[in-house]
Amino acid sequence: MSYALNIRGVGTTVTTAGYITNLKSILVGGSSSAEIERKLGYAPGSLKDGYWLLVLAQSSIIQTKDVSANRMKDDFEFRGYTHFEDGIPSGEDINVHESLERKLSSNAIDQSTFRRKVEQAAAKLNRGGVERVAKVYPLNPAAKVGYEPGSGVVQFKLTEPKSFDVVAKVEAGESLKREPNGKISTQA
Repeated sequence: MSYALNIRGVGTTVTTAGYITNLKSILVGGSSSAEIERKLGYAPGSLKDGYWLLVLAQSSIIQTKDVSANRMKDDFEFRGYTHFEDGIPSGEDINVHESLERKLSSNAIDQSTFRRKVEQAAAKLNRGGVERVAKVYPLNPAAKVGYEPGSGVVQFKLTEPKSFDVVAKVEAGESLKREPNGKISTQA
């Protein structure tokens, strides 16, 4: 699989969906290409040329279902942690989101609990700082990217495309560094 997302450089904005985590999950425990592969579940070598770091644009909001507006689905799904490949726990046949939805769909109180949890998660996903939604893309758009279970950082799946700011280009041999002012830079 190769990515068709056209990233022109740091400071640009792109629109994408798919798997996301938070900035904290990317920064804590190292952010070299090999460390990111391990944490997020990219197959070894998928990011050997480096990667782009994207964060949810301040203008983008992750929304939940609004019945009055005929909104049929939320902008995201729970997918557990990256050690669940595609959000599906070992031995299960459905992802974490579908499992929770099924378990909590039997009565109105459970449905209300599920909706409350979704709304709480959306509020957390819309936070700034190290809780800010983040996404990693290979630097090489033609890279053959594979996936396998990661080391267990939080993951969600955006079901609706959102705007992301490209905040860093991490080349082979570099890693990310969070400056005291909150900005992200790279270091060799």
